[in-house]
Amino acid sequence: MTSTKTSSGRALSLSSGRCFYLRASAYQYRTLVLLYLLGAMIVILLCPTDVAFISSETLTGILWLFGLCWTSVLIWQWVALRHWQHSITLLARQKHDSQPRFLLDGIEMQCHKTSRVLPWCSLLYYQQYDLPQGEHMDSGRKKVLLVFADMLSEDDYRYLCRWLLDSAR
Repeated sequence: MTSTKTSSGRALSLSSGRCFYLRASAYQYRTLVLLYLLGAMIVILLCPTDVAFISSETLTGILWLFGLCWTSVLIWQWVALRHWQHSITLLARQKHDSQPRFLLDGIEMQCHKTSRVLPWCSLLYYQQYDLPQGEHMDSGRKKVLLVFADMLSEDDYRYLCRWLLDSAR
């Protein structure tokens, strides 16, 4: 039986915990490429070629500036996606827990019943478990983590989906 400490120093039992390491998915990279192509199509198809109050040189400059900004933002996102990674450890459900808990990069989180399971991805809605003194659980902002099926092995993704479906009960 192994245990770990949370950010508040509390010891957690990981006897039935399962650890996953998430890295960027091929679906995420494809989405960035599609966004880039969508932006390029918008610039090409929707921008008028003859505008009465703007000269063609000014319009061309604006389009080049938009294209340069669009390209730089998507390159920045591509680089950020290459370094994106998380570790998730699913914790055993305790008798006093109303919702299942897990560790996200070592910080204890609580899973919400609104989490969804789809064939190609799972939406994991969560919130930090140990909130500062005086904050109520509903006062914190829910966050979402998209786990695509190709981020994990088939067995690990199936296990995560079962855990999420069990937490929705």
